[in-house]
Amino acid sequence: MNNAANPGSERQGSAPRNSPLSLALIAILSLGLGYVVFKIVQWLVTSLWTDVPANTFDGSAPWYYLLALPMVAGVLVALFRRGADGHNPLGGISAAPISVPDYPFVLAAILATLAGGLVLGPEVALVSTGSVIGGFIGSKQPNPDMGKAVGVGVIFGLLALVVDPIRTGTLSVGDGGSFAWDGLWHGAIAAIATAILLGVIFALGKALVAARGGDRPVVWQLALAGLAVGGVAWCYQTWADQPVDLVLTSGEQMIRPMMELGSIGLILATVAAKSLAYWISLGSGFRGGPYFPAMFAGAGFGAVTALIFDAPTQGPALAGLLAAMAYLAKTKWVFTVVLALALGFILGGLALIPVALLGAAIGKLIPRFTAPVPLQDPAPEPERAATA
Repeated sequence: MNNAANPGSERQGSAPRNSPLSLALIAILSLGLGYVVFKIVQWLVTSLWTDVPANTFDGSAPWYYLLALPMVAGVLVALFRRGADGHNPLGGISAAPISVPDYPFVLAAILATLAGGLVLGPEVALVSTGSVIGGFIGSKQPNPDMGKAVGVGVIFGLLALVVDPIRTGTLSVGDGGSFAWDGLWHGAIAAIATAILLGVIFALGKALVAARGGDRPVVWQLALAGLAVGGVAWCYQTWADQPVDLVLTSGEQMIRPMMELGSIGLILATVAAKSLAYWISLGSGFRGGPYFPAMFAGAGFGAVTALIFDAPTQGPALAGLLAAMAYLAKTKWVFTVVLALALGFILGGLALIPVALLGAAIGKLIPRFTAPVPLQDPAPEPERAATA
């Protein structure tokens, strides 16, 4: 059959490609809408976990508030996940395409998780936003490269995270950091401690998934998990007499306040409480990103290391933070180095880049625990799906 008889044959045989205009449109919309989603997340979290305790309860949220909000969030997440299930945070960040009909359910589960104070991050909300934009615009091309379209959307959606940190220094680990050779040893200690902690948390998280019978959206399980996270926050507030947003939520805005607590015991207690809430949030079926709580813990170990050795805080904190990112990402070496260079400069300045590189290298080199635990329920078998 010749091409005149089948005009689509030439198109079908050509390599998939996206027009530059479509990729530019995906990038602009993903960055813009990703930033809007990020600001919505920040507004929800700040309103419920900073403003309400400060203005309504004179700075200390009562026990019923701390228990009720995460528990209600668990119920909502279970219901939203029944509409469309998002990616399990124990599996990292997925760039899998998300359809337009599924996106509202996926985003709603993430927003409910974060607004409820559960200890996961907003990055998956931005990845999902970029994914749906890239998939939708890419599908309108005659012969699209869907992987590239979705990938561009995911990358530019994630870039929305760095707009405010670059502009305001929100994620900075301190001002005026300077390089010292002793800082490399301090950074190595913080990085190793961070990677070990994350290895334990993720191994226990997978064990919790297995104990629940798989990652299924069971209402009572998620409600009970939310109640447990609220209980951790209440115990921390009662014992430490510190704001609960040091323990609840993703923690990216609380890194510097945590480092400024000034006490080894108090910082360790904060990291321990947040890590416990992080483990419950990871393994119980909530939806969100795994990175920011891990970075919080890494910065905390860095601050403790600095206090132990009476050293500047910025270097060890930056090493712990980069170790957390590299440990979770496990990217190729070139991307690990680029990540360390970029974030080391943004968060700590030019003088602390060697410490950032060391922390990222340690995070990449320390192996993760692996366990044959399915993180998503398998798709229904054809026979069962046909009769459902």
